Amino acid sequence: MNKPAALREAIRAALVAKGHDVALNPDRMALLIQAGSVHSMLTEGLAFQYAYTVELILLDFPGHPDDVMAPLLLWIRQWQPELMANRDSLREGLTFSAEHLGDDKVDLMIQVKLTERCRITSGPEALPVEVEHLDHAEQPEPTWGLLHQVDANGVQVAHCTAHAGA
Repeated sequence: MNKPAALREAIRAALVAKGHDVALNPDRMALLIQAGSVHSMLTEGLAFQYAYTVELILLDFPGHPDDVMAPLLLWIRQWQPELMANRDSLREGLTFSAEHLGDDKVDLMIQVKLTERCRITSGPEALPVEVEHLDHAEQPEPTWGLLHQVDANGVQVAHCTAHAGA
């Protein structure tokens, strides 16, 4: 499983960039893998998928939750984009709880549901078994532009002049 280490490093780097002492106190940031399972189908090629919940725990965190959530959402957009496909996916796939400690610090527990697709690339008799972790397909950027005019039955009913020259 590659995503937990990537998630930990992304959050650590973001917190260090904001001046938090995670690098000096690594015991204050823990990452647990919970409720894991492996899914595979009997098909011609052997592939499988890890499905698990990662729990990121920040103890005695002195910052604002935005310092964690913003880089976490950027990470999810790159590494688990289907969580952002609709509100229900994100609502169920990203949850958190916090305990306010009273001295402008919180214990923050964040749960993220992740999957990792893998393919076995060696033959059935080949040892060692080789496994390739498959990246998520690049998500295309939206192709629409800014909305400037709304027509109904051929009649302009709204027009935006806020974006000059567009």
